[in-house]
Amino acid sequence: MNTRILLTAFLLGGVTLSPVALRAADPTKKPTTPDTAALPGPEAQLKLAMPAADVLRIMGGKPDRIKPLEVQKGRAEVWAYDRSVSETVEQIESTTPKMESIPGPNGVPILTQTGVNIEHRQVHHITTDVVELLMFNDHFVTRKITRHVENRIY
Repeated sequence: MNTRILLTAFLLGGVTLSPVALRAADPTKKPTTPDTAALPGPEAQLKLAMPAADVLRIMGGKPDRIKPLEVQKGRAEVWAYDRSVSETVEQIESTTPKMESIPGPNGVPILTQTGVNIEHRQVHHITTDVVELLMFNDHFVTRKITRHVENRIY
């Protein structure tokens, strides 16, 4: 199996692809997470075997992270770019019962609700696309886009 096939299989999550499957794949189709489609970005302009200098120009500069890959011949890296898609804030209110122990019959304390605690919070919904580019010997091979959704409660 040649190095390009191994690198592509690694980037796509360990799926082994044959040379026939690679030729049959649509190079214009953008990889996405199963439940959401990634927004179009500058990576749509990248072409197979494009030099690293052109990739840097199109992507707007250096990647946020570079992960070197171990290969038998040549040099392979995954360049990762983080792209903010959306950030929204939602106001939420939660209530919990206010409980108090009162003396009961036979001196046994009884727990009873005496009111409600109201708590106001914010939920930050942050959506980010991570664009990973497989580079081999300083040339573009393929891309993968993964959508991450994070909810932070403050």
